[in-house]
Amino acid sequence: MRRVPLVWLIIVPVMELISIYWVGKWIGSGVTFLLIVLSAIFGVYFVKREIRKVWLNARMQLSRGQMPASSILEGICILVGGILLIIPGFISDIFGLLMLFPLTRPIFQALILLFIRKGISNGRIQLFFRK
Repeated sequence: MRRVPLVWLIIVPVMELISIYWVGKWIGSGVTFLLIVLSAIFGVYFVKREIRKVWLNARMQLSRGQMPASSILEGICILVGGILLIIPGFISDIFGLLMLFPLTRPIFQALILLFIRKGISNGRIQLFFRK
């Protein structure tokens, strides 16, 4: 089971390089480079803009005495989506955009919540409560 992340660390960059090569061959290397740089700039801008909304929503929930679980999941999606946009490559850009758009973000929030619940039930994730 520990070899799975190692395999992904090899496969994903190779897939990204192949996608960059094919897009560069299709539309030209200069435009491909420009797209990669613009996606990183867009990612940073969009994360800064969306994280403010999430932060304000979380503060409002905390002021009402509610746990901001949905805001935390949104923040995780925005952070991961922004990181995926900053990483050069088109496959990561697609997933990054999907995680940043408000219409598709709930899908990834559900997947993250499922991952957390599965980790808690398997004992891989442990919760500690303080008094």
